[in-house]
Amino acid sequence: MFGEQLSYDGTHSMNLSFVSNPTWPPLAWLARCELRTQAVVVTHGANVEVAGDWFCEAAWDGEFSDGGFDRTDIVAGSGGRKRDKNICFVSAGNTVDRLISLEVAGTVFVSNSLACLAAVARLDFLLDHNWHAAFHSVVKGIDRYQAEVPSSGGNVVLTYYHNLLWNGQALSRIDKPRMTRDFSSFEHYHDFLAGTLRRIQLNGADGNRRHPFNLLTTVSSGYDSTTVSALAKTVQPDVEGFTFGRESGPTTDSGNEIACYLGIKLYTVDIDLWKRGMHPEVPHIAADCLGEEVQYTAAASILSGRVLLTGFHGDVVWGQDAEGASEQIVRGDPSGLSLTEYRLWANFLHCPIPFWGARQSLDIIRLSNHESMTKWDVGGDYSRPICRRIVESAGVPRELFGRKKKAASSWPNSMDQFLTPQSMRDYLGWLRRNRSRLGPSPFATILANRVLDRIFFKIFKFAQDAVGAVAAKGYSIKALDPLRRPLQRFATLDWANQPEPPWVLPLRRFLFPWAIDVAKRRYMTTE
Repeated sequence: MFGEQLSYDGTHSMNLSFVSNPTWPPLAWLARCELRTQAVVVTHGANVEVAGDWFCEAAWDGEFSDGGFDRTDIVAGSGGRKRDKNICFVSAGNTVDRLISLEVAGTVFVSNSLACLAAVARLDFLLDHNWHAAFHSVVKGIDRYQAEVPSSGGNVVLTYYHNLLWNGQALSRIDKPRMTRDFSSFEHYHDFLAGTLRRIQLNGADGNRRHPFNLLTTVSSGYDSTTVSALAKTVQPDVEGFTFGRESGPTTDSGNEIACYLGIKLYTVDIDLWKRGMHPEVPHIAADCLGEEVQYTAAASILSGRVLLTGFHGDVVWGQDAEGASEQIVRGDPSGLSLTEYRLWANFLHCPIPFWGARQSLDIIRLSNHESMTKWDVGGDYSRPICRRIVESAGVPRELFGRKKKAASSWPNSMDQFLTPQSMRDYLGWLRRNRSRLGPSPFATILANRVLDRIFFKIFKFAQDAVGAVAAKGYSIKALDPLRRPLQRFATLDWANQPEPPWVLPLRRFLFPWAIDVAKRRYMTTE
């Protein structure tokens, strides 16, 4: 399992050493911090950058050779930095990535992968725990999410946005550097975004890297990705992008026309291609229990070696609703989180631009509502003046983007065929082998059946359609008016993106522990 070990003692008592494991996913890493010996051994995939006092799979707002990713709040990826007698483990400056930690018998493990830590520490996860709620809780903000999740080896700690400090005796959570920026005008905010992206681009492509990363942007007809693409074009004229489409039939969210106006070389990825892979859902479900970005699996060859620029969290930061603003980075949904394991396998960094300066989201939203932005405010409940000004200033006609809000994710959990055939066979076999762990209720075992799941799925969807029809009548039938709102709430329930699936579909409740068990196999091979 272990290869050549390199030690960097420096002048301090803490011994930081590195072990490259080429069989691991290229960007995965795990640090073992020993209480008794002061040794910190970092085992990592082949493309993790290693220097004397630091290591990373990251790009950040600063010079690469300085290794100063612990001194900024704008980081795509993760790593560790030794300073004085401490090591700071640095998380991403967003909530679509995280650090994982666990203390077991005098050893503290820190990793950028839950599957990696589970494999090394030989952890199993409960089947009867509400994993949907646990991972979905990240939407509550960086100080209110469920930070600990149970495992067979004790509670595993999830750390979003904050960093972790190891002083040789204990691991503690610390704040990222807090920076106050001037967002008082569109010009100031735009310069901040463009300047930061330029530094990220230079950092990722730095010649001192063994494995450089080039920018790649997503392109669609919505506000957020279009804004990100327009910004990317300003800092890298030859930037490339990709959009999802289909081999046959209409493309509902194509970015082809926008890419033409921006002059971006565009790759079109068949949005259904992921279904042809082997266990394509596994790293996504193992990350957030929902797997809503599973379609990105189809873009693996394009994503490798890239800093992927996305617009996740743009709905809050670039919107106009001041009630949604929070320095705690409260989100509308956990979108983007399902990439946190997959990107380590596919060798790319995830950089969602709206998170930059997001702790000042109230300042940004005030700017969106300022009278100076009126020209770019199209009214209604889907208007983002900052986005529109950036994109229209780049030469894209107003009518080509931001006209109608569209879903950008795929939720396998909301489909009848919620796993590919091969994955379903594996999952059902895993359930049979783990029947004793399904919980005390006999119904859990009875209903964990594919045939019954399909029947209940169809009944549930039919009930939603029927209730929707009744709720619509509530506008014209006075006697139904008191029931109209609760009926509509049920009829429009986006249960795929809720903390847990409906109780009538228990087969879907055990996906996370199954996916983790499969994902662990990537870390249990030897050279």
